[in-house]
Amino acid sequence: GSDSGTELEAPEKLVTTEEYWIDKFEYPNILGEMPLVNVTWYEAREKCLEQGKDLPTERQWEKACRGPEGLVYSYGNEYDKRKCRTELSWGDGPAASGSYRDCVSGYGVYDMSGNVMEWTLGESIEERAVRGGFWQNIDFYTRCSYRVFYHPTYAAPNIGFRCVKSSGKTGKVPVPGFQKATTYWA
Repeated sequence: GSDSGTELEAPEKLVTTEEYWIDKFEYPNILGEMPLVNVTWYEAREKCLEQGKDLPTERQWEKACRGPEGLVYSYGNEYDKRKCRTELSWGDGPAASGSYRDCVSGYGVYDMSGNVMEWTLGESIEERAVRGGFWQNIDFYTRCSYRVFYHPTYAAPNIGFRCVKSSGKTGKVPVPGFQKATTYWA
């Protein structure tokens, strides 16, 4: 959260999550592949469940974005439109996963500030939070704490997702590792 953002982000607080692995790239989690967009929350969740994973909770997503240092943006505390895919025109669309080498969090997770917004698990039936901003957004909307809500049946060309796998243990995020050759974890 954030005390300097919108009321939807407040209050800023320290939280503990169980251990988990989060996809290093937006789904399909393959370096150089285009992120899957135009999916509803239900479709995104189904894709994750098919892999034995799930959508990240908002806490998991934000922790992966902020990194171990608790940064404002995935790459640092100062906005830099050159680091991630932001401030472009609508027609530019998303980039292939990992195209912006400096758009990486302290946990090695790419494209969490810009490119496409990402569905999270959420807690409400009526609306689900998307995080991370997208290619047309400016600094405020690409902060790790920024959130906006949509109905779970909503789909758009600027909304994608990534998946997580929980360990069931409480503690620190595990060291990055690989599940298989084409699927990366951080």
